Amino acid sequence: MKKTKYAVTVIFIIVLMSVLIIPASALSAEFSITSDYDNLMTGDTFEVIVAVNNIQDDFGIVLVECRLYFDTEYFEIVSWEHNKPESWGAEFEDLSTKWAREGEEQFKCAFLYGGTKKVGIIDDGVLFSKIVFKVIADGFDSKVIYLREATITNDNMEDADCNDAILKITKQGAVELSDESEVSKASDASSDDDTSSVVASESPAADGDSSDDTEVKGTSNALKIVFAASVVIIIAALGVVFNMRKKNSN
Repeated sequence: MKKTKYAVTVIFIIVLMSVLIIPASALSAEFSITSDYDNLMTGDTFEVIVAVNNIQDDFGIVLVECRLYFDTEYFEIVSWEHNKPESWGAEFEDLSTKWAREGEEQFKCAFLYGGTKKVGIIDDGVLFSKIVFKVIADGFDSKVIYLREATITNDNMEDADCNDAILKITKQGAVELSDESEVSKASDASSDDDTSSVVASESPAADGDSSDDTEVKGTSNALKIVFAASVVIIIAALGVVFNMRKKNSN
């Protein structure tokens, strides 16, 4: 009887701590920004694709949002179009907008499912947008487009922040960069007298984003370690108490 009570107590504590410490939702996804073109010249247009893949969720995504920051001296947005999931039908809503702020253009890329049916998206290759840019001035070679502030919401009204992404635009083709250090190299390669105003400078610095991601991962790992250590300590303590009571009863 005592062993049964001991086992039930241990199980109850483990379940309680898992609810309090381990996050309830594992919602996540990966944003990417790509472009495919050759021999880009001033006056040409090129298409940028923002996609959401590697979705990890049971409910499915119903809201996608991110912001694009770019050098408005060299690029302007001509148009945009979102892929519309068939299951969303007429409840698909385009929330995207571009606006000028202190003479600098910004773009918010966002869309959602506004209905009540359970039609959240979990498949790859469904959630993506096509944004058409135009090169409006010489000197655009090696300039970058930043994807920042990416978030998703699932059909259970849970939100998750996602990764940043960087796309370098060159005359020969676009290159997706992995971090801010590569952007710095690209900037060093450009002319020293280039005094263009980059909208991306208003966005959070990539170093800061990377630091935040590292901090989040570190916190998550720390919680797991604390949880595991706590379970071991509690089980050991209960075992000691159980043995002491057993000896006293004898």
